[in-house]
Amino acid sequence: MMFLRAVARVVLHPAFMSRLCRFVPCALTALTALALAACADSRAADPVDAGAPGPDATVADAAVPDATVPDATVPDATVPDAALPDAGSPDAGLFCPASPASGVCLESGLLPARRPFELDLQLDACGCCPGSECAVDVAPASRTLRVTTTLCADPCDCAACNPAFARCAFPALEPGTWTLEVNGEPASRVEVDDGASLVPAPPACIDFAAVTTCESATPLDGTPQRVTDVCAASDFAMRHTLRLVDACGGCTLEGPCVVTVEPRLTDDLPPGNEIRVRASRYENACMPGCLAVCMNTTRTCLLPPLVEGETQRVYVEGLPPFTFVSGANVSSCASD
Repeated sequence: MMFLRAVARVVLHPAFMSRLCRFVPCALTALTALALAACADSRAADPVDAGAPGPDATVADAAVPDATVPDATVPDATVPDAALPDAGSPDAGLFCPASPASGVCLESGLLPARRPFELDLQLDACGCCPGSECAVDVAPASRTLRVTTTLCADPCDCAACNPAFARCAFPALEPGTWTLEVNGEPASRVEVDDGASLVPAPPACIDFAAVTTCESATPLDGTPQRVTDVCAASDFAMRHTLRLVDACGGCTLEGPCVVTVEPRLTDDLPPGNEIRVRASRYENACMPGCLAVCMNTTRTCLLPPLVEGETQRVYVEGLPPFTFVSGANVSSCASD
């Protein structure tokens, strides 16, 4: 471009023009020079060739997708994934197979009100060192606690059958009676207390109602269980249980069994506790013809931790008090 301007200046110079006009007409020479100057000016005004983009940040690269246009290959984060469980469902975030809990022990017999808490629910399973999961969903309007428990693969390899527990985290609850559902089935009713009483509730264990597929059954509204014999048992780890025997139990199903342990305040026996048992059974409404069948039935109820060597006195409706000494490998029945 600068070269063309220089040529134009030389051509239009009077001395050069006077010599060139001897051979080429002056008008043609002048027009040629003017054309060269105009060409130089037009080249100066031309923009940079768009086919060779430079580093100018204001020029959009056609190879980069427009950020305002959604990419169909990228899933929209605002659309919920149907494969994931709803965060409000009881089994949200659980990965192991479902395994229903069979009971729970409470340090005070009551659940605390208006503050979060955790419970260790005992599963109806055992293992060497079993793992588990738990999810809790709360329905305040119906005062229902929906709990889902699972049992994971045992990472250990041994012949022991240790009880499996699932630790469940509960949010703050309002005082009152709540219905506890375990893996979709009614398990028990629990009391949430605001702590207004100066006397703390005694430790208690609750065995959950048996699962039934009969929709018309009412597991939490049964009648007191008839007991013809009661036995105490424990394992090497001093985990105590009570076995309630009914010599003619029929085919009714187990309702909740609640066992409370209170320190003995009398001196008619050596130091120990007063253990009170409230067990119920409910009819299987889907099998009415089975109610008249007389068969021996036995159920097991959990006991809170007991001190070795203490004398425990058990109260069961319909039987005289039964005593046993707590410790490892206990096996004692009232009928012995």
